[in-house]
Amino acid sequence: MIRAGLVGYGLAGRVFHAPLITALEGLELAAVVERKSRLAEAAYPGIATYTSLDAMLADASLELIVVATPDNWHFHHALQALESGRHVVVDKPVAPTAQEVATLMAHAKAAGRLLIPFHNRRWDSDFLTLKKLLQAETLGRVVALESTFDRWRPHPRLGVWQDDGSNTGGVLTNLGTHLADQALPLFGLPEAVSAEVLIERDGAATMRNGRPASPSSVFVTWSGSSGREPSSRSPIGPIIAAQFA
Repeated sequence: MIRAGLVGYGLAGRVFHAPLITALEGLELAAVVERKSRLAEAAYPGIATYTSLDAMLADASLELIVVATPDNWHFHHALQALESGRHVVVDKPVAPTAQEVATLMAHAKAAGRLLIPFHNRRWDSDFLTLKKLLQAETLGRVVALESTFDRWRPHPRLGVWQDDGSNTGGVLTNLGTHLADQALPLFGLPEAVSAEVLIERDGAATMRNGRPASPSSVFVTWSGSSGREPSSRSPIGPIIAAQFA
């Protein structure tokens, strides 16, 4: 039995990670980091609750650390867990920059530990259906795909980290990561990527910590070589992803 510690019990920890850990044979949800409440302890009697990652890592029986904190903390918490000799699952996005992801990968390799990104939308039924159709070449030659997150939120939530500008990337990396992660197995690595990021909502330009609030519309063009036959390994383009906060 692998004893797992969960860092963070917000939406990701409460709705995704804790239920999955407890449902999976061979894993035990043994501890949770919650700074301001003890909701996890009430939901899962018998677990240990800590107010900091430092305190939880003092429990040598924990082999796996699952990072489900706000995006800006993913890199720091994952690095701390790797340096303590634990295997790590970290919710997407793994880190704000490619350089920080490379740093985590290097630490994991040096320590002989696993570093696994968590992408729950790899099992969405619409994505799996599309993947099956492309592999079977049912659709013929595909030249474009539009994949979207559509939400009606005319005013930014300036008190929430996804929208208030305090988090690097905001909704762009928080949700857009899913679209990129799905495009890769469908079409392979792109030859070029371009983006248009717009702040359109009233009040969304409000500055906090030196950054504007999260954008309201993001259009990303993921371009490959058109004319190739559909394949799970071959890039086809352009692939257009639109995301709306």
